[in-house]
Amino acid sequence: MRKPALIYLSGSFILVLLFFFAASFFFVNTHISPISQVGIGGGPPQNNVIIPQTGALSDKTGDDFDRAFISAMIENSQGAINMAKEAQKLSKHSQLKDLAAQIIKSESDRIDALTKMQNEWGY
Repeated sequence: MRKPALIYLSGSFILVLLFFFAASFFFVNTHISPISQVGIGGGPPQNNVIIPQTGALSDKTGDDFDRAFISAMIENSQGAINMAKEAQKLSKHSQLKDLAAQIIKSESDRIDALTKMQNEWGY
């Protein structure tokens, strides 16, 4: 029996969140700029996979926080899209390629929503 797409989508979202939280935890105490670029598998940067640091938001409130949060989330989503595109090209399993397509769609929708907020609020 085939699982509903929502299960794959929520699973992919959880995996992406876990990846970003783990990576941001690793970089929190380093002297790297607030936006760090890392490559897939820990190698050199590829396709601008970006991991924002959550610490860069902790000293902001109000509009400053909102502006920085939206910007960081857009960069996170773009990083997820870039990773998913790599999975579509390099993965052996069709399920992972299908999941990558769902990630690209959901993260693109998220970027569109966040960009709309930026424009509406003048950020």
